[in-house]
Amino acid sequence: MSGMSAADKIKGAFLELKKDNAFERISITDLCKQAGVSRTAFYRYYARTEDVLDDVIRDVLSQSEQFREERNARLTGKTTREKQPICEYLRAHTEYKPIFSDASLIHIVLRAIVEHQKHTFIRQMNKTDTLSESEAEILLYYQASGCLTAINRSYGLSDEQWKAIRERIDNSMSQTMRDAFDR
Repeated sequence: MSGMSAADKIKGAFLELKKDNAFERISITDLCKQAGVSRTAFYRYYARTEDVLDDVIRDVLSQSEQFREERNARLTGKTTREKQPICEYLRAHTEYKPIFSDASLIHIVLRAIVEHQKHTFIRQMNKTDTLSESEAEILLYYQASGCLTAINRSYGLSDEQWKAIRERIDNSMSQTMRDAFDR
C-alpha cells in the first residue's frame, strides 16, 4: 500500500474488513490498523466509517462509467449508453461484492446509484415520454434494485450464462417500457 494516499489505504482497508465483517462492526480503530494509518490521518479525510462507505460507492459509480466507455469503445469502436453500467462493472469487479450485496446497506447503495444517474436517466426518459421527476426516480430505483439483485444472484455463473440472462432482462425491460408508453 505504499505510494497510496491515506484515503486510498483506508478505502482498501475498508474493503478488506468488509469481506468478513458486518458494516456496523467496522470501527475507525479497525480501519486505521488495517490501513496502517493514524487516527489523525483518518480524520483528515473522514469523520465516520459511513463517510468511507460513501467514498467507496462514489468511486465505484465513477469507475463504472469509465468502464462502460472503455468497454463499449473496445467492443464497438464507439460510445453507447448501457441502461445500468454499474451492473456490468460489479460483475467484473467482485471485490465490491461485500458492499453491494449487503442487504443492510442496500438503501444506501440504491440512493447513491439513483443520485448519480438521476439527471441523465430523466433526460433519456423524457426523450420518449414525459415523466415527472418523481416518476422517473421511482423507475430508476426499480431498475437499479433489479440490477443489483440480478448481479448478486449471478455471481458464480459463467459469462455466457450471464450474457443470456442479461439479454432476457434487457428484452423484458424494453417490452415493459414499450407497453407502458403505449398506454
